[in-house]
Amino acid sequence: MNAQDQTRSLLNRGTIAREIWTYLPIWFVYLQAVTILNFVMANVPRAQFTAAGFSRHWFAFTALPALLWFYSYYRKRLNLSTMPIDKERVHRWLLKLTFGVPLSIWLLYTILPFLRVEMHADWMRRFFEIMQLCWVALMIVHVLYHGGVSRFATFFLVAWFYGLLLENAGIILGYFSEPGYLLYFGRLPAPFATMMGWSLVFYCCIWIAAYYRQHSPRLQNSIVLSALFTTAIALSLDAQIDPLASLSKYFWEWNKLLPNWWLNVPFCNYAAWFGAFMAFSLVYYRIFDKAELSNGQKNIKVFLYTPMICLLAGGFWNLLMVIYEWGFSGPTYQILNKFIYKIMPY
Repeated sequence: MNAQDQTRSLLNRGTIAREIWTYLPIWFVYLQAVTILNFVMANVPRAQFTAAGFSRHWFAFTALPALLWFYSYYRKRLNLSTMPIDKERVHRWLLKLTFGVPLSIWLLYTILPFLRVEMHADWMRRFFEIMQLCWVALMIVHVLYHGGVSRFATFFLVAWFYGLLLENAGIILGYFSEPGYLLYFGRLPAPFATMMGWSLVFYCCIWIAAYYRQHSPRLQNSIVLSALFTTAIALSLDAQIDPLASLSKYFWEWNKLLPNWWLNVPFCNYAAWFGAFMAFSLVYYRIFDKAELSNGQKNIKVFLYTPMICLLAGGFWNLLMVIYEWGFSGPTYQILNKFIYKIMPY
């Protein structure tokens, strides 16, 4: 059943499970946004927001970008559908699901704050770790079922290796730390859950972008626009993830030299995300758009280009940071210089 036909299933409660499973990446975006919103409203202690200097309502607002992607995706599917269905009814259902459910969560804990159950940072971290690994396991099954071994290799071997380099490099260079997790990969400083998270986000963002590329000649014909589009999706998700994760001693801690920007998250973080996704997406579309190559050849090429992708990501990041900090004397380069001095043999 194609994407247009599947829109009909939204009217039938009996097929919603199949709908979620078939289109799991976009549902991951929605369910993660709603889950994080619930954590913000129900489980994060008030003291955290007092220390951050923002109310929990500002943090709740960060769910909107991810929710808009979910709405946009289903609205586009609905508009393209040729099935004899009541589109107005489906659209009302979509609005209630996309915005009504999150609004209900926000109203519930705003009007009835005594329903909140504050969770200690250690418990929140454990819950995040378990939930992240469950999502990864579910998405691995999804990619194997719908894309086969080659797509699994793309996102859970090649992209995972790239994410491993990114996550551990940030810690080793001294920009942030991730202590207090249960599972680590050997002696690497980054926890296993956050390294696997890169595979999760790369898969979901490229899966969503692929649908839009299917229906947009401009995206199909431009690798740069496709990479920018994919990066925009990723940044929309990160705009909700990192403000919560950066609360005092929750999921990770930023170097104290880095000034706060968006809800106490340094600009350095978003510049790094932009560089990471832009670089990977440019190479990914450049290679995977070549019909003459087999999937195995494409994966090998992207893997071999990984060092170059890292350098390109670093170049994008450096360019943004030089502009943001007006040169090479800002906090970002103070941290980098400190690392260089530490490893110099003389």
